[in-house]
Amino acid sequence: MRANLQSPIPNLQSLISNPYLLITIYVLLLLFPLLLQPTSIAMPPHSPFSDLLISHLPNAIFANRSFLYFHQFPLWNPLLLSGAPFAADPLSGLWYPPNWITILFPYPITFNILFALHLMWAGWGMYRWARDDGFDLIPSLIGGLIFAGMPKLIAHLGAGHVSLVFAISWTPFLLHAVSRQNTSTTPDRSDYNSADVKFGKTCQVWRNWLRITVYCSLIFFADIRWFAYAFALASIFFFITTPRANYFLYFPYFLLFLLLTSILWLPLLEFINLSSRPSLTPDEAGLYALPLSSLLGFIIPNLGGFHEWQTYLGVTPLALAIIGAIKTRRHPQSLIFILLIFFSLWFALGTQAGLFTLIANIPFASLLRIPSRAIFVVGIVVAWLAVRGAQSLSLPLSSGGLNGRRRIWNLVSVALAASLWILAIGGSIMSQKLIVNFIGAAIIITCILIALRFKHSLNYLLLITLFELLWVNLSLYEVRPIQPSPVAEWLSRREGLRRVYSPSYSLPQNEAARFDLQQADGVNPMQIADVSRYMQQATGVACKGYSVTAPCFDDDVRKANINAVPNAKLLGDLNVRYIVSEFDLRGDGFIKRDQISSTRIYENTLDVGRVRGGKIISWTPNRIVIAPDGAGNVETTRQVAVETTRRVVLSEIWYPGWVAWVDGVPVEVERDGIFRAATVNANAREIVFEFRPMSVYAGMALSGLGWLIVFVTFINRRVRGERREVSK
Repeated sequence: MRANLQSPIPNLQSLISNPYLLITIYVLLLLFPLLLQPTSIAMPPHSPFSDLLISHLPNAIFANRSFLYFHQFPLWNPLLLSGAPFAADPLSGLWYPPNWITILFPYPITFNILFALHLMWAGWGMYRWARDDGFDLIPSLIGGLIFAGMPKLIAHLGAGHVSLVFAISWTPFLLHAVSRQNTSTTPDRSDYNSADVKFGKTCQVWRNWLRITVYCSLIFFADIRWFAYAFALASIFFFITTPRANYFLYFPYFLLFLLLTSILWLPLLEFINLSSRPSLTPDEAGLYALPLSSLLGFIIPNLGGFHEWQTYLGVTPLALAIIGAIKTRRHPQSLIFILLIFFSLWFALGTQAGLFTLIANIPFASLLRIPSRAIFVVGIVVAWLAVRGAQSLSLPLSSGGLNGRRRIWNLVSVALAASLWILAIGGSIMSQKLIVNFIGAAIIITCILIALRFKHSLNYLLLITLFELLWVNLSLYEVRPIQPSPVAEWLSRREGLRRVYSPSYSLPQNEAARFDLQQADGVNPMQIADVSRYMQQATGVACKGYSVTAPCFDDDVRKANINAVPNAKLLGDLNVRYIVSEFDLRGDGFIKRDQISSTRIYENTLDVGRVRGGKIISWTPNRIVIAPDGAGNVETTRQVAVETTRRVVLSEIWYPGWVAWVDGVPVEVERDGIFRAATVNANAREIVFEFRPMSVYAGMALSGLGWLIVFVTFINRRVRGERREVSK
């Protein structure tokens, strides 16, 4: 839809001379409690956990140490779950370029700055999309502010969902590029005889599809889970805006996308095949599906509510979207987008509604979890429709605007406002305390009704939108400093290579990473299946199904596994020397060494060390050098000379890509349960284990080829364009 119309509000247009600056200021207002304390982080209200502390900050710390201390590319992460591939982990953030600054500076302030920049980017993208579609400044600005200040987006920021927030921020740019494809593929017939026009249109189409491919790649690198939503949304948008296109002509761009992103998806496929993720059932994938009661949250804000069930998008944005849907109800795009809202809500309800179960049974689709995140799709569509609603309000009545709407609209609106006031006042009297969210919703709807009666209602609706979203969003996160862990500091003073296990998660992963402590437990959606099964036996904690945690827990994490009996022998084989717990351990083989506050620290007397049949000479995440028992000792060598071979077992997780050499000669890396092992001669002096994952190297080569194609094609097109200009 295009609306080349002038706004009747010149005074506001002159006031807002730089909408990008206004969006920037508004984002800074949304995050000002966080930016005032740059060394602190955003946390979910009433929750001690954040994915920023659990995954993203530890990953940045590890990658930083790999580059600067070990002088290695971070391929293998030994700090979590006894070791796992790092480059294949989508949460590593290794392949998303803006994340590289967090690797250089792995501090909370870096993530806080990136949060602010991505929210600004999201708002700028929605604003630019609307402006290029021909909408006036104020409606476009409202769309940008609605998207940048989407309460669900802020709630997930508070939950520390770094990759999700980053990926969603690119979505308006992707959809904008897809919408531009419609105009770039349909030149006027009168231009077909002009070679210059043909060449110009070809370059325009190429540049736009290259832009689409790059946006898809960035979203994929940022968060592969959101990419599934974004790709589906972009595909639907492309099909409805370009219904007569020859889709096979765009297949080369899909191949280019596969090349550009192969650095992640190729090793990820290998990781998925060995992980516990394929065992995910639709019921397990439907975790945190949207309860039916949360649908009320579209009108009544859930202040400080659970981020996954946050549905509030703003009453003003919702009202503008409804107006936009009414005004554009005969337009195919609007009809499709309204249906998209319906199907997104249906999907978000999870297994209780049926659509999610149907889709989850499709191969690979079952890898998606938490269907309630489809509400982000609703948020994008609401912002898209709100721009159209705001545009209609900027028109005088004679041009078809909605100023002075019909009586039925006024009656329904007044009835809704009156009902909310009755509920707010009556509920407050009955509960003897103010029901703030009901009162707030009643005030907002009343203000909207009053604003719609003014000649230039859009001015007031813009202000209502700003204050409404600011009020709700500031309740969706709390700013807290990172608490230092005296337990981590105590463990860091112990010598030797060892692992730590905590049945009560008493050792925060960010503090463990800061002190370079290797954990046998941990939280990660991607876990090696064999290691997960081993840990259930070793910890005495049986999981009922798929779990993102090891050990799994159902209730209060600090007491959930109080009745479990850890197996000291199995933990010892894993080189678990210390157990940190909020309760007394059961079972034999554990000696209590210290207690810091309520946290007990036990030593495992059955720890066999990192190597059985040798000793560590040097250790780095990607390379381990071992001297077998007796190496360099003449007497010992003579005593074992009767033995033709012997086996050295390394208490490190076996995974494809690990190779080994014995005295410079390649040997097979054998499996000893979940561990790596090598069979050596009796007189062997040195064993080297090194991680050389072919899937990562092949992915690097293919991605490098993809970017080379982009670069060469860009240069070629540019040179041809310059030659044409010279010839003219």
